[in-house]
Amino acid sequence: MNKKIIWALKYIKSNKIKIIQIYITIFITLLILLMIDQLTKNLLFLHGDIKTLNDIQQVKLNNGHYISVESIYPDSSDWKDFQILGIRSIWHGGVTFAKTRNTTLIQFFSIILFFVILFYGFFVNKRHLLQGLFIGFILSGDLGNMLDRFIFNGYVKDVFYIPFLEYLFKKTLGTFNFADVCIFIGIFGVIGTSFLPKLKVNNLKRYQNSILKK
Repeated sequence: MNKKIIWALKYIKSNKIKIIQIYITIFITLLILLMIDQLTKNLLFLHGDIKTLNDIQQVKLNNGHYISVESIYPDSSDWKDFQILGIRSIWHGGVTFAKTRNTTLIQFFSIILFFVILFYGFFVNKRHLLQGLFIGFILSGDLGNMLDRFIFNGYVKDVFYIPFLEYLFKKTLGTFNFADVCIFIGIFGVIGTSFLPKLKVNNLKRYQNSILKK
């Protein structure tokens, strides 16, 4: 049997409790956040029906009028502005992290990303439950937007914006959804829990060495 396979089997056997704990954490986090994402999109989204998308990239509103699929709706005077967070609707045909609008390519990488990050859970050692939480954040965000693209012909529902930043920069900035927030929190959380402890250890060693040299 391949040495890598033997090593992997031994690793799983010796860390099975930790692996079970981390995947329970991942899936509970994923399910809760995915439910919140889908609820916010279904309850707050007020744009046109994507099934009515025509050749000139317009969708039909409830009032019978057509508007561009990627225009913000309703008018700015009707946006819900809570200063820190606001609500408005737009169909988004791309991704926040890249310029491509190739739905097949986006979905392919979304699926690959999902399983790569899911597999990463096997090899989390330190702070495994906290890392499991943040992995769940990333997976819920990835899956939430992936589901939208499968259901809505490659488009994602975006419903939130940050009013005070738009006041500050005096222009309309991006609109996003709960899944996007989960991805950002998850990425920074995994990075933080992976590297900050190492930085603390290195700083402690430098401090101890500086004392010994005196």
